[in-house]
Amino acid sequence: MNWPLGQVIELFPGKDGVERVAKLRLASGEIIRPLQRIYSLELSASDHLIEDHQGTDIAAQNPGPTAADVLEEVKKSRCGRPLIPVKRLNL
Repeated sequence: MNWPLGQVIELFPGKDGVERVAKLRLASGEIIRPLQRIYSLELSASDHLIEDHQGTDIAAQNPGPTAADVLEEVKKSRCGRPLIPVKRLNL
């Protein structure tokens, strides 16, 4: 079986305030999936603590996206697929 790895970007709450849908970032793009169909990786307690500690240091050093990061952002179609610009030869 091929299971794509992804990162949860955003959680969407339902009318009762309980999160039931998540937006995921995969290598191929972004998708929206129900939480019932998402399986988390099993991490040991030491790995979890290391990630939390590193995340706080990185957030303090990097205040936000720069202008170059915003320009490099890829445009996406309505379906969420990345749009690749056409490369034409100037003959």
